Amino acid sequence: MPASLCRRDRPRLIIGSEFHLTDAGGAPFCTLIVLATNRAGNGNLSEMISLARSRLPKGSYRIGPEDFTEPAASSSALDATDLRGDIAHLKHVPDCLFILVPQRSAPLADTLDRAHWLANFAAGRAWFALEL
Repeated sequence: MPASLCRRDRPRLIIGSEFHLTDAGGAPFCTLIVLATNRAGNGNLSEMISLARSRLPKGSYRIGPEDFTEPAASSSALDATDLRGDIAHLKHVPDCLFILVPQRSAPLADTLDRAHWLANFAAGRAWFALEL
């Protein structure tokens, strides 16, 4: 196979993760798919996953809307000597795209609230998913 075909026609890998966000009370907030756009985005996404997993026993995670808007404040309970202590650079998760997956049973007002939340920090990097 010619090298030119290998480079142009091959499928490209998209690195991402689906998060089920919960509010401060533990109630479902939204489902958010986060896609890395480059190597830096992959690193930021990996750090977000580590942050979420560090809060609960192995096999579980907790992540909320505040982790995307103010990650340093949301992790204040972490030990200051913890390697995850410096996470301010994760604010708004640079170099990533977002897909908001509305809950089918959610009232329209809640869905619009989640969309406004996302647009406030990710305008131009966010989309809605439509599940049929």
